[in-house]
Formats: sequence, C-alpha cells, structure tokens
Amino acid sequence: MAPRNTDLMGSPRTLRQTSIRVSARARGALESVARARGVSRERATRELLDAHVLDQSSRPPQKRLSHISTVLHYPPAPPGRTPDGRVRLPVRLDPEVARRAASMSLFLPGQAPRAFDSYSARPLTDAVLTAIARAHPFVDEGLDGLPPLLTHREAQGLWRLTVAATLTNAEQQVVLGRPRSDPTAVILRTGQIAWHDTWRFTAALHLARGLLADGNSSGGRRLLWEQGADFEKLRRDLELTVDLDHRLLSGLEPSSRDLQGRGGAAVWRAERALALGLLTNWMTTAGSPPLTVDPPGWELPTPADWHGRVIDEAATPSPQELADVGANRVLRLTSGGRHVLWPYTADGQPVRGFDALLAGAGKISAAEFVELVLVQTKDTGRHPRVPAATAWELGFVSSVERDDIIAEAQANNDREVSRVLAGNLRSSRVEDDLRAAAHDHVRFAKIARGAQLPCFIVQPTWTWYVDSVREAMASGASTEQLRWLGHEMRSLQRRALEESMRYAGSQAYWLGQADLHDEV
Repeated sequence: MAPRNTDLMGSPRTLRQTSIRVSARARGALESVARARGVSRERATRELLDAHVLDQSSRPPQKRLSHISTVLHYPPAPPGRTPDGRVRLPVRLDPEVARRAASMSLFLPGQAPRAFDSYSARPLTDAVLTAIARAHPFVDEGLDGLPPLLTHREAQGLWRLTVAATLTNAEQQVVLGRPRSDPTAVILRTGQIAWHDTWRFTAALHLARGLLADGNSSGGRRLLWEQGADFEKLRRDLELTVDLDHRLLSGLEPSSRDLQGRGGAAVWRAERALALGLLTNWMTTAGSPPLTVDPPGWELPTPADWHGRVIDEAATPSPQELADVGANRVLRLTSGGRHVLWPYTADGQPVRGFDALLAGAGKISAAEFVELVLVQTKDTGRHPRVPAATAWELGFVSSVERDDIIAEAQANNDREVSRVLAGNLRSSRVEDDLRAAAHDHVRFAKIARGAQLPCFIVQPTWTWYVDSVREAMASGASTEQLRWLGHEMRSLQRRALEESMRYAGSQAYWLGQADLHDEV
C-alpha cells in the first residue's frame, strides 16, 4: 500500500514514489530549507510544491514562474551517455499535486511533456526547481548572474529571440523571403512550432547573459515582458544576422552539426497546421469542391452521401445533436464562428460505425480524423495488412486460410534465414549468434541487421484491399472490423506524415539563403 501523509490543510492523502534529476545546487538549496523548517528533505519538497501550486494557480498564465534552468534546458546534454552533473532526488508526492504542478509548468513552442532530448519540457522537474527557488533562490553552476526565476512571458520572449537568431535556410526562405503577413511566416514567428537542439539552447544562454545578467536584468526583463517596438526591432536584427555576428551572440560557436533538416521539418509542421485549418474551414463551408491537403498532398473528395449540419455561432445544437457528439457518433468541427456536425446520412441519421472507427483511431484531432476517413488508402503508402490471427478473429479468413498464411510466412522466413547463414557472416561470433537464433525469426533479423547483413523477415498478414475507410463502412464492415481499421489507418496516416516531414527535412539541406522580401 502507498504511504499516506497529510497536505498543508491536514487532510489525508496517498503519496506515490517518483524521482527527478536536479543539480547539486538545487539539492543543497532544498536541504537548507529542510533544515530551517526542521523537517525531512522529502517533507520540505511536498510543502514547497503545495505552496508553488497555490501561487501558480493564483497567477494568470503569462505571470506564472519557471526556473532559469528549465528555460535554458540546462545543463546541456553531454556527448553520449556521460553524466551531466545532476543527481536523482527521490520523493513521494501527492499524484494530484504533482499533476497540477506539472500542468502549470513552462512549455516552449515545440516541446511536449514526454519527448526526445531537447524536445522534452521536464514539467515536474521545473515545478520542483521553481518551488525550491521561491523559498531559497539559486541558479545552477554556469548560470551565475542570471535571475533564478522568469515569468512564462519573459521565457517565451527569450525563446522568440533565440529562434530569430538561429533560423535555418528553410525558415529564412519563409520568414525573410515572404511578406510578414504570410501565414506560414506568422506561425514560424509566433506559433507553437519550433525545432529544438542543444546548440539552440546554447544560443539562448548567450542571449540571456546579454539581456539578463546582473546589471542588465531590469531592462532585459522589461524588454522580454513588454515585447513592444524595441523587442520587435531586436528580433528583426537577429533574423537578419549573418554568421552570428550580432553583439548578443558574441562568442557563440556555430553548431558542430548541420541543423538545416530540422528547420525544413519545422516549416513542414507550420504548413501542415495551416492545411488542417483549411480542412476545417472546408468542412464548415457547404458545397465545397474536393480539397488537397498539402502537406502531404492528399486529395479529399466531397462525400455526396454524407452531410454536415452547419450551425452558426449564435445557434445551439438540438439535444439529439449534442447527444450524437457526446457519444462520438458525429464530429463537431469549428471554424470562424461556424460549427459543423458531421457526418449524417440523407435521412438525418449518424453514419453507422462512425463511433467504432473513432474509438479505434484513439487520440486524434477532428480535422485529422476527417482526413483519415476520406483519404485513399493508397495515398498512405499501402493497404491495411491484418495479422493472420486477427484476420481470422475478425471474420476475414477461415481457419484454413489463416494457417496457410502463417505457413507461407514461416517458409519464406526459413528460406531467408538459410540465405543469410550461407553468406559472408563477417565473424564467427556473429555466425554463432545467428545460428542460436535461427528459430526466432524476429531476433535473427535483429542480430543480422546489427551486423549490417541484409535480412528481410515477413509477418503473416492478410491484405485488406479497401480503397478508403468510407468504402469499408459502405460495404457493411462490422463494428470490430471498423475499430481495427480505425487503429490501423491512424498508424498508416501517421507513418505517411512522418515520411513526408522527413522528406521536407532532407530537401532543406539543398536550400540557400533567402532573397529578402521588400518588407524586410
């Protein structure tokens, strides 16, 4: 059973074990607070986090606080898996307090609670560091002279300047080569889309030292908070900077890695956000022609037998319509003050099986789900492939057909294993490992690829030759089949989108610097 304790109001609560990584200075500051209060380090952490949640809750979002280490993603990740100087801080926390604390932490554009490397926001770590620094101000070694805490607006302002100073060629083509009102340029400059890298946070640290260190702190914080004319002038100067020659970037070395691809992917994400917005507008406009969603360039037809009910902002859906939305029988999309409830049949009923399809797709935006329903399966790269056992369970194949599919895949994989073992295996150790795994095809393939030996293992699957989700629904697919199809089509959709974004990133390496637009 989890240990119980009480909150600051004396109410009992269940505590759960977790741990975060903090600097030695952060742990020292926490221990100082614990000694001063005469409590354990763990109890001090809970008390500080309780107070932090109360204070953050009382502030408007832009005035909430974040620790400078979180803003700068400091310390930077060292090469490889070497230690970064932080230590683990084990602590038992009230899960609800931890959730609320993390929800009010800083998220820079492009960051997520759980993400790879620099894209991770570390929300609970930020909450604990900020809570400690409220009671015992500290900065980590290497950040001396900087203010321990910034408001979220100040942090966002610093990040906007960092983005301006580190534009890739692909971003410059948009931000500097198009009018400032260009929708993609606006998203790149002010939206929630950005690429992240350790070097970009190093650039942020240079800007922070120039704007916030010691005697500059007051004026720099005012600049970052107000984000007025002086801020915009500085941002434009940084966008136009060549070879990091701005005074605030003095001493900053260029990245040792080519980051052009990340900028190309960021432009793709900005254009994708606009494309989904156009899709939503298309859905709320009666009589629209087919739409091309670009990226990735998919053409969506206008389904003649499915209808949307367009509702003006001032109107209220009927109780039945609200019930349909609540039960996921139809979607509700909003654009420009107009709503559409979709899809209904010609006789005014929700389309059969739509709720099962949506359940299978899982967490997905309304616009992307419309895209999933209307896109041709061939445009996602391939038709859905149903595992043989699942195909039998869903009624696509008989037990005999299932066994034949499995046997054929087994025979193909046995031949592939024999082919690999008959080739040049590079070393006796690799050969021994492969022969030991010869009857485990998945493990065999993993070992072979690790030794850079081509190996192609197939899974026993049945291909569902369906042209679109709508076709499957119209042909009378069962609830279970549609639920599976929703999940599989979501996987195919995401894989195709990722491939499209990777291609945009690869093309960005060939771009030169932008020709400046007349407005620049």
